[in-house]
Amino acid sequence: MEVVFRNIRSVAWKSFDQRFEEILRRIEWRDSLLRQEIQLMHMQKTHGEINAAEEERNGAIKERALADEERRCARLERITTEKERDFNKERRAINKSEKERQLEAIHS
Repeated sequence: MEVVFRNIRSVAWKSFDQRFEEILRRIEWRDSLLRQEIQLMHMQKTHGEINAAEEERNGAIKERALADEERRCARLERITTEKERDFNKERRAINKSEKERQLEAIHS
């Protein structure tokens, strides 16, 4: 009976921290683990958002480059068309001039 009384007295006179130290330590460890997991989830989400933004930016860069290339091709096509038109105009003028000379040579 004295052993039981001594055990009861030792438990009754212990502070809360002493009595539940192991439980408190595990709760704090789990709290720390939970906070780290939440932080990791935030970091993963942020990383995903950064990757998505980078992919969007790269897509925009490619679209701008494609649009620039299309404008350059359109400009070159326009220049080529103008040069062909000028060439054909000069060729017709030369042909006309040549025909006039030939007609003059025949009539003279």
